[in-house]
Amino acid sequence: MIQIKKTPATPEIIAVLEKQKRLKVGNCKQEIILNQLVEDAHEKCYLCENKGLVGGEIEHFIPHKEDKELKFDWMNLLWACKHCNTLKGTMINLLNPLNDDIENMIDHHLTSLAKDNNPKVEIKALVNDEKVLITVDLLNKIYTGTTFSNKFSAKTLRDLLMLEVGYFTSYINKFETSSNEQVKDAAAKMIVQMLQDDTPFAGFKRQIIKDRPRLREKFFYN
Repeated sequence: MIQIKKTPATPEIIAVLEKQKRLKVGNCKQEIILNQLVEDAHEKCYLCENKGLVGGEIEHFIPHKEDKELKFDWMNLLWACKHCNTLKGTMINLLNPLNDDIENMIDHHLTSLAKDNNPKVEIKALVNDEKVLITVDLLNKIYTGTTFSNKFSAKTLRDLLMLEVGYFTSYINKFETSSNEQVKDAAAKMIVQMLQDDTPFAGFKRQIIKDRPRLREKFFYN
């Protein structure tokens, strides 16, 4: 989970939301709204950071409970996968990806990369704060599952995370061990590219850089 830069609502988006709000049974699933949410999220779920979602959904950060002001508030709308949206449900008091400095409040760790092991995720709080603790608890549930059925989705999510992090660490290894400057430069460029907001599981990859002082200094990640 990382911070998201949300595009301010355009006059067109505002007009669509206002129109839906006036309807007896309006909804936010309008093309212009969906397209902008997906673009702002870089096609990722804002909670788990999986990218290229097949079952993406509009998520109301503050549950609207049929409150039309909340339901059609542009700043309350985020993009999430069905797995995360279901687990979050009507939870409140979470870190807000639009405002909070999330990566300085929580740690993201993938604790096993061995192919024959079940990859494990551990999200830790860096700040003793209610919102941080609630968010950490939710993220750990997202990556481990809470029921027989959603544990399958969580396992798929961890497998995708393991592939991305494995790919990322292969470039770190090339950068750290190669004696060929061209290979090192190419690896460094890939590392920088894979740390960007629009890449899947950026929070976990940035954590790897944060945890290794020499890499942190090289890639200027704070």
